[in-house]
Amino acid sequence: MRPLPPEPLTALCDVLGRHTETAEQCWFCLWEGVGWIEGSAVSWYSDDGAPPPIYPPAIPAAFPPEVLAGPRVRLPNRDYILLRGPLESATQLGHRFGELCAAAGLPIDDVEAFLPQSPHLAWPEDRAWCVATEIDLDSTYVAGPEELIAAVLADDRLEARPANRGDPLVGPTDDVGEGR
Repeated sequence: MRPLPPEPLTALCDVLGRHTETAEQCWFCLWEGVGWIEGSAVSWYSDDGAPPPIYPPAIPAAFPPEVLAGPRVRLPNRDYILLRGPLESATQLGHRFGELCAAAGLPIDDVEAFLPQSPHLAWPEDRAWCVATEIDLDSTYVAGPEELIAAVLADDRLEARPANRGDPLVGPTDDVGEGR
């Protein structure tokens, strides 16, 4: 599973924000199978190979219980946690690994350690566009009006190519942008 990296996600959000009237009211879906969402009962990592303590503390969940118990989007073969916020919050999703380890009392060198995770689905309240980063593929798809698609294709910060209904989901990739 490859999330859209932070730089192209930020660039994409910049373009998307110009093509909606509701950039402050967006919906995001995060696949509930992402391992860090619910935390872990036991987690231990040591650079020097030291054995774990007898009872290592748990890594807490990345979201509070009310979010984990909140609404879901259910699609064939996938269930997603449904989140809402401004478009810019798409770049703030991820595993706050350092904070979670520190909260659990685990030794951590970098409390600010953060592993970004792009949303798997995103759309604004006005439904002007939709973005999907498929869990098992290496591409992010943008659907929307022709003006938006032209802006995505023209943005030098994005590696993009047009897609049409009927195109195969798996295609040639390269080293630039991991095929996105």
